Amino acid sequence: MEFKYDRLARPDREIRIAVLQPGTFDDPIIVQFVRRELARAAPAYEALSYVWGPEDDPSHVEVNLQARTGKVRITQNLDIALRHLRYKETTRYLWIDALCINQANNAEKSV
Repeated sequence: MEFKYDRLARPDREIRIAVLQPGTFDDPIIVQFVRRELARAAPAYEALSYVWGPEDDPSHVEVNLQARTGKVRITQNLDIALRHLRYKETTRYLWIDALCINQANNAEKSV
């Protein structure tokens, strides 16, 4: 099932941060989202910039958010990057445009 993003109240002042869950290279990729106002202290996070790559062989990341779960379609490039970036035993906070911005929401993408 496709993950349904919550609407950001103020897309110009608020972001989602992906919390990459720990795992081995071959484990499924699982993230949770936290929303933070840009003017307030946010947890330390790293931004991932990458080439999107072709979408002809997509992968998926599983999103667990309280009682809701679903999948977000990602490129193979991002799949491989997340597998290399995740820690085995602790979470990692990342901002990744392909995940943290709702790609189906033009207003959110234009900010």
